[in-house]
Amino acid sequence: MLFLSSKEVLLIFLIIYLHGVMKKINKNAANGRVLNVTEEQKNVLNGSFMESAGQVSTLEYLDLSDNQMRGALPDLALFPSLRELHLGSNQFQGRIPQGIGQLSQLRILDVSSNRLEGLPESMGKLSNLESFDASYNVLKGTITESHLSNLSSLVDLDLSFNSLALKTSFDWLPPFQLQVISLPSCNLGPSFPKWLQNQHNYTVLDISLASISDTLPSWFSGFPPNLKILNLSNNQISGRVSDLIENTYGYSVIDLSSNNFSGPLPLVPTNVQIFYLHKNQFFGSISSICQSRTSPTSLDLSHNQFSGELPDCWMNMTSLAVLNLAYNNFSGEIPHSLGYLTNLKALYIRQNSFTGMLPSFSQCQGLQILDLGGNKLTGSIPGWIGTDLLNLRILSLRFNRLHGSIPSIICQLQFLQILDLSANGLSGKIPHCFNNFTLLYQDNNSGEPMEFIVQGFYGKFPRRYLYIGDLLVQWKNQESEYKNPLLYLKTIDLSSNELVGGVPEEIVEMRGLKSLNLSRNDLNGTVVEGIGQMKMLESLDMS
Repeated sequence: MLFLSSKEVLLIFLIIYLHGVMKKINKNAANGRVLNVTEEQKNVLNGSFMESAGQVSTLEYLDLSDNQMRGALPDLALFPSLRELHLGSNQFQGRIPQGIGQLSQLRILDVSSNRLEGLPESMGKLSNLESFDASYNVLKGTITESHLSNLSSLVDLDLSFNSLALKTSFDWLPPFQLQVISLPSCNLGPSFPKWLQNQHNYTVLDISLASISDTLPSWFSGFPPNLKILNLSNNQISGRVSDLIENTYGYSVIDLSSNNFSGPLPLVPTNVQIFYLHKNQFFGSISSICQSRTSPTSLDLSHNQFSGELPDCWMNMTSLAVLNLAYNNFSGEIPHSLGYLTNLKALYIRQNSFTGMLPSFSQCQGLQILDLGGNKLTGSIPGWIGTDLLNLRILSLRFNRLHGSIPSIICQLQFLQILDLSANGLSGKIPHCFNNFTLLYQDNNSGEPMEFIVQGFYGKFPRRYLYIGDLLVQWKNQESEYKNPLLYLKTIDLSSNELVGGVPEEIVEMRGLKSLNLSRNDLNGTVVEGIGQMKMLESLDMS
């Protein structure tokens, strides 16, 4: 008969309860439902971990994740029968103890989102370990072959966002076949990690921010058929990528951004949902996009050297939510088919050489960001912006060749936070209805982040990705590009036009406005009384 101490009974009762909560969450996830965990359903345990528990020799499952546990981890050899250890999302500090190597039955180890600083070499003894997640810690130092030498059962490895260096010999053959390789921000360079050639089963490969400054090796294009997520971003990898991603059907996410890739636009792979090539050296026309047999959710080709006219075939990409073509050399008119993207939430085409009048985007009623600045667009500001784009948060038409008056209909844009019509040829008076911009009327710091959730599917469940945009604005007499500015910026810029008349008194009612630029116009009269009510104002330019 097995006798347990009171501490062991209490601990096992706690584990059974936590395990039941996790089963309920997993069951809801499997059924495609989202479980809103209220404060009554969530534990907030704190203090040190098992300071005087003694040895709990029969415990197989321990889950203390998503609490506020702190301090160092105890000698894990106290739990010799453990098969699963979940300690993620706490505040544990220090190193993972050497005793981890004695947990010969351990299959799952999750210590993610803590403040742990080091990994012991005894990790290499865990021959039954299948999943190891140490992402989002402050791990530092070097991982060598001894850390990985006997991990023959390992299939999931996630060391994301630490300060680790992974250094192995050139001809090292890993003892495992990984399905998930997630090593962003780990130092794997400067050469491309040769050990990847030995991996044939992975569905996720993320080696972004890995200090790789190398040319794509020829062997690297032989991807496993089940690869869903490929992320090589934020390295200095060069070469052509057409052989890397064309004629492949399983991708869900491809992110090759912020590298030195060059050549023409590769064909968009079938079934890809997130396709990022921005901040590279791609060039030429993008007319090949018309051959695409897929409709991505998010497409970013910005900061390259693409040129020529945009093809008029966008009506086939009905799922597009984010399209970024900024900072290229595109010319000609904006194609009308862009206006048929009814799911579009953000359109960035600034800093090109587009000409002609704006096509109608009246069918894009979910559009929140319309950034067309820095082109050569002509005509007047169309009224459909105010009648049909009622969810608009950013409207930037700066540095174009627009003329005519500012239509008062745009005052219906209650969610507008940034209005930039600067450096055009606009004339007439400033509308008296700007106080209808509800978010600019509120005198607080509230604002929505300029980020969009885009889906990328693999396996049974979708993975959610955030697309965080940026914006070029004049702020305190300096032109700057701001990443995700909407949490803070609330601005109106009508500078460098031909506006006449006085400053409307209603301006002072926009108590949440942080920057107002009316400079370089033909305004007259007096500065409106009550401007002191604009308590959030940081920059006022009427020069």
